[in-house]
Amino acid sequence: MTTIFNINNFNESKDFVFFTNDLIESNPVVTNMYKMMHQNSTVLMSLNYFNEIDPFIIQNIHFETIKETPNIDGYVTDQCIVKNELDENFLRELSKIIQQKHLIIGPSFSNIPYFLQSKNLEIAIKHNVTAVMYDVRDLDFKNYNELKPLAQLKSFARKRIEIIPVVNSIKKRDELLALIPFKSTCILD
Repeated sequence: MTTIFNINNFNESKDFVFFTNDLIESNPVVTNMYKMMHQNSTVLMSLNYFNEIDPFIIQNIHFETIKETPNIDGYVTDQCIVKNELDENFLRELSKIIQQKHLIIGPSFSNIPYFLQSKNLEIAIKHNVTAVMYDVRDLDFKNYNELKPLAQLKSFARKRIEIIPVVNSIKKRDELLALIPFKSTCILD
């Protein structure tokens, strides 16, 4: 089982790490430096630029950031989601640029209405998306009805694409995994 950790300093060495846009962490220089210091770590970088609203600028920032970070192992973006659907053209171009690296749709995927998630998962698979993050940080794991959409999406995905639940602690990860087994989880607080 793989756990992806959001880290805040260079001294933390984990197998899988995720740099988000909270402060300077998504800065290409910082992520490249971390990768040089911890070469055995798999480093994922968030490509979300939520302060930008122009779709053309958002896409170009994504493309240029990818070009500036050739040593990074994968990228996570929520900004391929437009009006509850995945932007197929944007995903196609991202997939071409990223090639064999991880392309992961971020935790905003869980905000897509339940009845549209499987359709969008098919689009992700079509464009070589490695995984989809699913935010369960606000769910009560004792209430099966809250976990039902995640369980059904996992069943629908089977082995074609990985579903990565996002939790806020190791304790919540363990609680979730006792109910539904996953190959990977992500801890974001």
